[in-house]
Amino acid sequence: MYDNFTNSEYNILIYPLIISIFLAVTIISLTLMINFQTRVDAEKSSAYECGFNPFSENRNRFEISFYLVSILFIIFDVEILFLFPFSKMGNYLPYSQFLTIFFFLGILILGVIIEIRKNAISF
Repeated sequence: MYDNFTNSEYNILIYPLIISIFLAVTIISLTLMINFQTRVDAEKSSAYECGFNPFSENRNRFEISFYLVSILFIIFDVEILFLFPFSKMGNYLPYSQFLTIFFFLGILILGVIIEIRKNAISF
């Protein structure tokens, strides 16, 4: 009965599971034993611990360029993400798909040129 379990193909999963549970319990118990109570700083535990003064107005004005840069980053980041599968399959692609990639890159470069001409991106 136990011979089937010891020769089972699930042993490759059981041993790392037992080790990871043991390590997790050990690390959690050590942090709970070593936990030193320190003095809580009111400013550090406030909701505005991101560089803004917590005692100023509620509404701080941001420049629109911060939002514009973040939106442009998201757009171009997602477009570049589409190119990763093609970079791995470069040697195996037919000629038509290779031209499609260059067309996509052309649209991407055209978008960058338009953003530079509208002064949305400044170098």
